[in-house]
Amino acid sequence: MGQKKGGRGRGHKQFVVSAEDLEKRNERHEASARARDKRRGEDDEDADSEEGSVEEVDESERRLQMDALRDTLVEKERKAKGPSVIETANPNAVKKHVKLKDMAAAPELSRREREEIEKQRAAEAYRKRHAEGKTDEYKKDMERLQEARKRREELAAAPKEEVAKKNDVVEEVAKKNDVVEEVAKKN
Repeated sequence: MGQKKGGRGRGHKQFVVSAEDLEKRNERHEASARARDKRRGEDDEDADSEEGSVEEVDESERRLQMDALRDTLVEKERKAKGPSVIETANPNAVKKHVKLKDMAAAPELSRREREEIEKQRAAEAYRKRHAEGKTDEYKKDMERLQEARKRREELAAAPKEEVAKKNDVVEEVAKKNDVVEEVAKKN
């Protein structure tokens, strides 16, 4: 069982395959357009042929008169309505509450904005204390720096000590050799 489609059945598309089909379709459309014009405008065609441009002038005057009439009616309606809201002393009416923030001259910052400003202030205060040497981090950094300096000094002094030790050892060996040579000469 097929379902019945609503409307007059003119909604489907017409496809053409050849030039002949196209010409036939165009002829059908023209014929239906002529018939429609004939049904709608038999009286209009007679009036147009007789009066012509005189009717156009009358029509424009009618439009102007209608616009003027509409404007006057709209103005009368506006005047007749009067004030749009009448205030009454209704004890059950919801009262408009004025919040403290609405009364303040400067608008308050949102929570996120306040937190951001507080973060910036705290960071600036920490940088300032760090530069003055009052933070624990600064003290630990200074201790590490002093230890590193001591290690560097020790490493720099170590080669000098080694050279001095080597010189002492060489001198001792030389003295022993001199003593050994003297003993050998005496013998």
